[in-house]
Amino acid sequence: MRRGERIALFAAILLVFCLCSSVYAVDLRGVDIHGFVSQGYLKTDDVNYLADTEKGTYQFNEAGINFNYTHDKLRVGAQLFSRDLGDLGNNDVKLDWAMGEYRMFDELGVRAGRIKMPFGLYNQGRDIDLLRTPVFLPQAVYEEGARDLLSGVNGFGLFGNIDARVMGDLEYEAFLGATEMEEDSIFLQGTVEMFEKGLIAGLPAGVMGGISDVSIDNKIVAGGALRWGTPLPGLRLGASFLWGENDVEGAMSVGVPPIPANTVFPGQPAFAGMETQGVVDVESSIDDGWVYSAEFVHENLTLAAEYTTLRLSQKTKITGLDFSTLPAWMGVTGLPPVPDQTGQSQGWYIMGSYQFFEWMTLGLYYNAYYSSAGDKDGQRYIDQGLPASYAWQKEWVPSLRFDPVKNWVIKLETRFIDGSARCYNYNNTNGRPDDWVLYAIKTSFSF
Repeated sequence: MRRGERIALFAAILLVFCLCSSVYAVDLRGVDIHGFVSQGYLKTDDVNYLADTEKGTYQFNEAGINFNYTHDKLRVGAQLFSRDLGDLGNNDVKLDWAMGEYRMFDELGVRAGRIKMPFGLYNQGRDIDLLRTPVFLPQAVYEEGARDLLSGVNGFGLFGNIDARVMGDLEYEAFLGATEMEEDSIFLQGTVEMFEKGLIAGLPAGVMGGISDVSIDNKIVAGGALRWGTPLPGLRLGASFLWGENDVEGAMSVGVPPIPANTVFPGQPAFAGMETQGVVDVESSIDDGWVYSAEFVHENLTLAAEYTTLRLSQKTKITGLDFSTLPAWMGVTGLPPVPDQTGQSQGWYIMGSYQFFEWMTLGLYYNAYYSSAGDKDGQRYIDQGLPASYAWQKEWVPSLRFDPVKNWVIKLETRFIDGSARCYNYNNTNGRPDDWVLYAIKTSFSF
C-alpha cells in the first residue's frame, strides 16, 4: 500500500469513528481511544505565509489518534499524528507523543518518553482544535513555523499539584531532554535564510557564496511551568520557562567568477575563477525564554493574555574554505571572523471569546510580535534598505466558531496584519508587504 493510500485509510477510519460514535471516546478493554481529523483552506493577499497562500491552498490538514490506559496511579499513552501545511509534514504519520507516568501522590508524579512541552497555557493542547475558538493560536507566543520545535521533548519530567488551601492551588511541571526538528520545517528554512544572509553579507568584495544542507541538532532542552489556580473562581495565572542548546551545521560554498584581464587595474592578469566548500558550525542557545500567562473563565466568557520574551545567542565557526588559489592582487586571504551575536524577541496578546449559543462562539484577539525587543521601529532593516515593517507583526483577529452537531466544528477567521516578521524571503522573492490579510477556514471532527 502506497503512502497516500495509507494516509487516506487512516483518515477514513478516523472519520468513521467520528460519525458513528455517540461518545467522545471509545473504550476498548480499559484503553481510551480518542481521535480527530481536520481540513482547512488558507488565502492571503500579496504574501505567502506558511505555505503558497497567495494563490490559496488546501494544504492545511491534520489527523491524530491517541491511546490512553490508566490503572491506579499509572498512566500510559501515545498519539499518532499527521499534518500537511505547505511543504511541511506532507501527511507523514509520526509519533507525536508517547509516555508513561506514575503519580505517587497529588504533589509529585514522574513521567518519561516523548512528552508535550508545557510552554504557555495552550501549547500542550494545540493539536486539539476543539479546545479553542480561533483557527490559529496567537502567533506572538505560539508560532506555527516553530510548532515542531516546541511541540514535544524526548526525556523526563516531574509534575504535581499542591493544595494551597485558601490561596487556591499550585500546579507545576518540569522537564529535561531533547527536541526533534522536521527536515522540511518552516523554522529550519527560515534559519537557513537568516544564516545565509548574515554570512554572505560578510564576504569580501567580489566573492559570492551560499549555504545548503543545514541541519539542527538539539543537544539539550529544559524548562517548566507553574500555574496558580487563584481563590477567585475561573482565574489562573502562570509562568513558563525554557532553556536549550542547539548545534546548527551547514555546507558553505564560496566562489569568485572569472575575471578578465585589465578589469581592476592596468596589467592585471586574467583570473579563471575559484570555488571552495567549507562547513559552517553555529552553537546556538536559548539563554532564557519566558511566557507569563493569565486566563479568566466565567460561564460562557473566556479571557486570556500572555507575554513572552526569548533571548538567543550564537557563536559561529567556519572551517574548510581554501583561498590559496586566489591571486594576491585581490587581497583576499580568508573570511573575517563572525562576531558572536545575541538578541531578544518579544511578543504578547490579549484574547477573548464568548459563546452566544450552544452552536456559535465569537472570538477576537490582538497580537503583537517584535523580532528584536531593542529595535521595535525596525531601524536595522531601514539601514539595509528594507522596509521597517520586517521588524514586527501586529494582528487583529476576529474568528467565528460553529458547532453544528456534537464532535463537529467549523471555524472562520480573518487576520488583519501589519508587518511581516513571521514571514520569510525564501517564498516571497518579490518582497513582503507592510499590510496584508489572511483568510482561514477549518473544519474538524473528533471522537
